[in-house]
Amino acid sequence: MEIALALVGAYLLGSVPFAYLVARAKGVNIFAVGTGNPGAANVFRMVSKPLGVLVLILDILKGMGAVGMGVLLGLGEWERIALGGLAIGGHLYPVFLRFRGGAGLATAIGVALALAPRTAFLAFLGALLLLPLIRSIGHTTGLGVSLFVFLGLLLREKPVPLWGTVLLFTLLLVHTFLARRFLGRR
Repeated sequence: MEIALALVGAYLLGSVPFAYLVARAKGVNIFAVGTGNPGAANVFRMVSKPLGVLVLILDILKGMGAVGMGVLLGLGEWERIALGGLAIGGHLYPVFLRFRGGAGLATAIGVALALAPRTAFLAFLGALLLLPLIRSIGHTTGLGVSLFVFLGLLLREKPVPLWGTVLLFTLLLVHTFLARRFLGRR
């Protein structure tokens, strides 16, 4: 019963639509501006840079919080990965926005930071440094995941957090491709 409640809690935590709420507080319908995506990048571009950074941090904390629930409950590594995956799923398909959510990247970064903090932090920092040069969040994400794997192997990260995180990012990238191709999501 405890695990079932944690799974539901992780999904609901992921479903909290910070981008929508922050934009709405500023009088902006985030679905009607920019990419129409209720995520940190769209808030950053269309509402304000500081509020975009705030949404990024809040969405990262959603992912970390979901995994943190698993730690507090003494759950194993794969269960924590599942909680992180449900938080990402909640961000993608939030019950509070009729299942119309953001891309899930910031929440996935939070999950990675909670599962493999040192490796994820270094990979995230490296990706942030590359972003101004590459100017594409998608391409930078791919490089960030590659950097995560390289650093994880170099730093001898435990296998389950390393490969579980890679699995979540891979599923997120596949979802993004399929959602764009078949659902017309941006």
